[in-house]
Amino acid sequence: DAWSSLVAGTVMQLSQLVLKRLVLPMAVFGAFWDSLAVYRLDEGSWLTVFLIMVVVDLQYYWFHRWGHEIAILWAGHGVHHSAESYNLSTALRQSWWQHLMQPLVYLPAALFFPFRSFLLAGQLNLLYQFWVHTCTIRRLGLVELVLVTPSHHRVHHDRRVHKNFGGILIIWDRMFGTFLDELSHGEAPRKVPAEVEETCYFGVRQCLVTWTEAVTQVALWEPVMKTGTVIKGPGFFTSTAPRTLPPSTPGVSRLRFQCQISNLGALCAVAEFVFTASLAIPLLTKEFLLSTEHVLLGAGFVTLLFLAQGLVLDGSLGGIALNTLLTAATVAVWWLQLDPRVIGVAPAMLPYFLGWRVAFSVLSLVVPRMVLGRSTTQA
Repeated sequence: DAWSSLVAGTVMQLSQLVLKRLVLPMAVFGAFWDSLAVYRLDEGSWLTVFLIMVVVDLQYYWFHRWGHEIAILWAGHGVHHSAESYNLSTALRQSWWQHLMQPLVYLPAALFFPFRSFLLAGQLNLLYQFWVHTCTIRRLGLVELVLVTPSHHRVHHDRRVHKNFGGILIIWDRMFGTFLDELSHGEAPRKVPAEVEETCYFGVRQCLVTWTEAVTQVALWEPVMKTGTVIKGPGFFTSTAPRTLPPSTPGVSRLRFQCQISNLGALCAVAEFVFTASLAIPLLTKEFLLSTEHVLLGAGFVTLLFLAQGLVLDGSLGGIALNTLLTAATVAVWWLQLDPRVIGVAPAMLPYFLGWRVAFSVLSLVVPRMVLGRSTTQA
């Protein structure tokens, strides 16, 4: 589950990198700022920083709420909620579709705020939300009257209620009638071990039986396509309706998606992720040193590597086939003495990456059952 969250977050960042390289978000926001700005606030003023933080958080609240109430937006945002374990890695599980739509909601900010101020506020808003994805931190007293806390966000991730949509400030939920306290069932606060998920039922009602990221990203589109319902999402009727969180009982069970894999297969999965992440990190941190072609090709290659890993964990021979093709492409880059950055590999790293790819491909072809996962569901 954590692996899936990490992959989703990495690929989402790569998709944003591609969009940024194509200058789409900056061009649209800049056009609004240049042509339609009603009042140009001073970029260097602390008042501007404070105001944009509040405005972006309010915009985030509504976009987040619509992501639960509107089916076509839930098809994207639901990916974040598909994590069945609630921990810090869950914060990284993000939707490609959601991050394509989100800039449209933020465009009105361009009527008053310069792009760099907006970008800063957006990043701070996103960073704040990382720490609230945990069961370890319990109640935080008076802080919970104003700020979003882990307690509030655990309620938000309960698949039954669809409440508490704020990013940094919980006051929006209190103002607009979408707030629900974690102790709404009336029990006294208690200390619960981090591995126990107490009252909240995490995940989505539609059990996603795959580790393949590309499949996960489109799985929640199925109800939209089948029924043609693009408006009424799962939170359409519940976001402002009275709700409680009844405590779990022994008679209540949840289907958990599991992956059974040999020790050797698990070791290979870890190594595959480390090598693939080692390609993604330079792309994300040093992309200004790379040409647009290298960014696009490298991001595509990394995405295909993660796709192959997901298929292997799902137990699909297609994952081994795709992995073999990617290894063949790596060998071709080395053999033809091409610039390895076309597949996202730094020149100094190519020998190590090539060695691992060949070794893993040979192992997969010789003893496929040792590396393939076997997916099951259990209560």
